[in-house]
Amino acid sequence: MIIVIILPPILWQHFKYFRVIRHRGIMENQILSKQYSFVFGVLIGQSGQKLSSTGISARLIAAVWCLSAVVFASAYIGVLMSFLRFPKLSPVIDQLEELPENHFKWIVQRGTALESLFVKATTGVYKTIGDGLLESPESFVDARVEGIHRVAAGGYVYIEEKTLLESDIYEDYVRSGVCRLSIAKKEFFKVNFAFPLPIASPLKPFLNQKILQMVEAGLVNYWKNLYWPKWDSKCINEMKQKSGPQSLRLAHLQGAFLILALGCALAFLAFLIEHFYFLYHH
Repeated sequence: MIIVIILPPILWQHFKYFRVIRHRGIMENQILSKQYSFVFGVLIGQSGQKLSSTGISARLIAAVWCLSAVVFASAYIGVLMSFLRFPKLSPVIDQLEELPENHFKWIVQRGTALESLFVKATTGVYKTIGDGLLESPESFVDARVEGIHRVAAGGYVYIEEKTLLESDIYEDYVRSGVCRLSIAKKEFFKVNFAFPLPIASPLKPFLNQKILQMVEAGLVNYWKNLYWPKWDSKCINEMKQKSGPQSLRLAHLQGAFLILALGCALAFLAFLIEHFYFLYHH
């Protein structure tokens, strides 16, 4: 933008004082608008732009500008295409190990098993997370909704059970109408539930068989949908779809059509002005 603004006056002054040529009775290179037309025309790829061939300095400036315009246009198109094909919409954190190296602060709900897991840890990433929690009293929240609000405001990561987070994401989507939260891909601290029985208990084969039958019959999923907090996979699926390569659609190129429409409108306005000017003077 700076070059487009300052280069035409430089060429204009050059031709005005040093290299003036006459064409059809007018000093066409002394017209400032012609210099803007040349510089801007080269930038947007309009061929047929003419410049005086008198003098090596003007030709050198024009050649450098033509080469620069090609580089600018190619770089812009490359960045635009890469942004459209690979939008940066993936979660900023994919696993717990990345959290200490990130600029986010982490929070957990007070009085939960996760608090004990991190605070009582003695080694590894769990201890690092726990030390960060102990250093900041505001890292503990009393309710999940408080943690979700902090994450939505920015700068925080909320650590909670995945099932509850899925429900919170759905509720936030219902309230805001926008998918603005996401869940890290890699899970940690997986918990298994079991029934403790005495050694060689006769109930073990019976329970194993009945539990397997319930799972195969779909009762576990039925009870989960019936009693667990409601959630919708729309935001999670949308994040998965947008994290990979995307096909270009007409909506991605609407800016080009807007500029085209604006250019056509300006061209038509210029045509009307020239037409009425010609009628008035002739």
